[in-house]
Amino acid sequence: MTSVHVDDSSWADLSRAGVPRSLAVRRALARVRRGAGDGSALDVLVSAASTLLDARVTVVPAEEGVLDPPASDVVSKTSISVPLIVDGRVVGAVTAVPEFPHGPGSGFTDDDRDTLAALSAAASGALVGGPSVLAGRSSASTDQPRCSGCGPSTGRVPVQSGSERVGGAAAATPDADAAATPDADAAATPDAGEALGARSGLSAARALTGIAFWEWTPCDGRLVWSPEMFRLAGLLPEDGTPSLARWHELIHPEDLDRAKRLDLHALGRTTGCVEVFRVIGADGVVRHLRAWSLPTTSDDGERVVQGAAVEVTAEVRDRLRLDLLSSTDALTGLGNRAAIERRITQLLADREREVFLLLLDLDRFKFVNDSLGHRVGDRLLVEVARRLRSVVPGGSLTARMGGDEFVVVPHPGTDHRNVRRLARRIVDTLRRPYVLPDSGEMLVCPVSVGVTSRSGRNVGAEDLLSEADLALYQAKDSGRDRYVFFDDALRSRARERRLTEQLLRSALRRDWLTLRYQPISALRTGAVVGAEALVRINDPAEGELVLPDCFIEVAEDTGLVVELDCWVIDNALTEVARWAAAARGERTVPWLAVNVSARSMEHPRVVKRLLDGLRRRGLPPRSIKVELTEHSFLGTLPGGESNLRHLLASGVPVGIDDFGTGYSALAYLQRFDLDFMKIDRSFVVSVGEDDRADAVVTAMVGLAHAHGMQVTAEGIENSRQARRLTEIGCDFAQGYHVGRPVEAARLPH
Repeated sequence: MTSVHVDDSSWADLSRAGVPRSLAVRRALARVRRGAGDGSALDVLVSAASTLLDARVTVVPAEEGVLDPPASDVVSKTSISVPLIVDGRVVGAVTAVPEFPHGPGSGFTDDDRDTLAALSAAASGALVGGPSVLAGRSSASTDQPRCSGCGPSTGRVPVQSGSERVGGAAAATPDADAAATPDADAAATPDAGEALGARSGLSAARALTGIAFWEWTPCDGRLVWSPEMFRLAGLLPEDGTPSLARWHELIHPEDLDRAKRLDLHALGRTTGCVEVFRVIGADGVVRHLRAWSLPTTSDDGERVVQGAAVEVTAEVRDRLRLDLLSSTDALTGLGNRAAIERRITQLLADREREVFLLLLDLDRFKFVNDSLGHRVGDRLLVEVARRLRSVVPGGSLTARMGGDEFVVVPHPGTDHRNVRRLARRIVDTLRRPYVLPDSGEMLVCPVSVGVTSRSGRNVGAEDLLSEADLALYQAKDSGRDRYVFFDDALRSRARERRLTEQLLRSALRRDWLTLRYQPISALRTGAVVGAEALVRINDPAEGELVLPDCFIEVAEDTGLVVELDCWVIDNALTEVARWAAAARGERTVPWLAVNVSARSMEHPRVVKRLLDGLRRRGLPPRSIKVELTEHSFLGTLPGGESNLRHLLASGVPVGIDDFGTGYSALAYLQRFDLDFMKIDRSFVVSVGEDDRADAVVTAMVGLAHAHGMQVTAEGIENSRQARRLTEIGCDFAQGYHVGRPVEAARLPH
């Protein structure tokens, strides 16, 4: 398809000359049709800025030559135009619109190669110089490129430059006589009309597209540039004849190998290629170029590399801005998780390079958010980011993982000693008090840091983050406000945790779980009134039971504790129902206590499962008791508070387990109507032989009774402890003195 583009200023020239628009288009079409060859599909794309301000394009069939209303929109594409001249005036241009594959290294299709050849030929008259005139015959059989799915392309006709014939795409216009005669469709001779000048041709192309052209002949080293190519190189045409060596000097050293694929390395190919690279112009300006090249053979049989280039600096900068936004934390301006993973992956690509990672977590941030509000919490995070920037060396990555977690990846080349020094500086810097802007109060929010390194191992970004996380929690368990390096001991612990998680998942999936029941007796009568259900894993590989101390922490961390608690509740209810059936109403059925984690209490499915299980089995609510640790009470707020109140309202007894070992949040005793309290074994061990231990336990029992709660003492090992606890007024006893955890059939009733 051949197109004729006429701009607004050209129409103004035609109007002054008294030439109607439609007549000028008809005449132009007639000559273009003859030049392109019989039977060619010709469309005319006419745009006039004075009437089509929205940049729409009118499509006019060649046979009609009339200006219909706009019929379609044409997407702007890189193009080249050769001027169309009427009465010595440029009134339009035959425009070739190519569509190249996008992205460095993309290959060319056959249509793409033809299109590039047509573009190069269209510019060749300007490259060689001198007047160009229509030669009078067409090579439409092989030189009419069709770009699949793109816009119009040009029918190619030979162009003469002086006595030398060169390939080119041109459009002839009616001569002066034809312009004044309506019969513009009459045959025209090849030399009719004005010559097509090199400068005007390239000027039109440059104005419309900004595309530059070049041609390199390897046999003699001749490199020919269009004026636009000089601009991209930061040179002027009078600065001298271009050469390949000079051109390579202007290319950014990091991109030189890619750029050479377009010229030096193109000789060994039969297909074209596309590359994006940087040019440091002679004017000092750095430009990003997208360039295409295609090796061809000239009419003389010589190998020639032809190419085109266009500046894409703005496009590259926009993409970099988008990349920056996508890898930046909006609140602090630091990097985000995507930036962390990308940086670590880049560093790990060099197997010889040591890579360190520091994972930070603020120790009291939850307290700040809960007590002072998220606005103060956000200000604190911004200040933490500022302090980190002040102590982390340049070239390092400082990023926010999310919440109050930060990551520092030291710059390459940092050794173990300097990383340790950096960790110490971070802890010392973030330990300093913060001043609240509104009240002037002092706020202290220290940090715990976990540090790990590659240490010559084949690890990934997730591995390092996981190891740093283990070291971080070791720092918190060790007292917080410190840093801990991931070492062999933690590595062994990490391996054990992975194995434990695998065992727990297998136990849940393959029914390797079992319950043991530890009896609870009334201290005054010695009668067994209840029991606590304790879960075990029956490990078939080891042939022994695995105690909760070995897997409950992993269950909490992985979230498997919810599924585990549901299993315990289901089986505990089944056992109580069995006891009730065996009692037949002739004796009191012991109650059964189950432990429920904070995460399970926050999950609505767990409480519903317990209540539905009671109703389905016809059991009274008080046949089962729910034990929560002090820490669990703190963790239930605010998400699990409604579940807890719903459970209490149902009549199921709920109590505090291991009282005295957690945060001792006494306010919860008044906030919730709890039924019982269990005193931890650490307070019981010295009862009856240490007055201070007696005083503490006495205070606990009095506190519980004052709130209407019954008290169970855990870990009673002998009669001395049992006797003294009875004197103090404790209600129930649990421990080896009463009985060890056993199977249900061996539980004394």
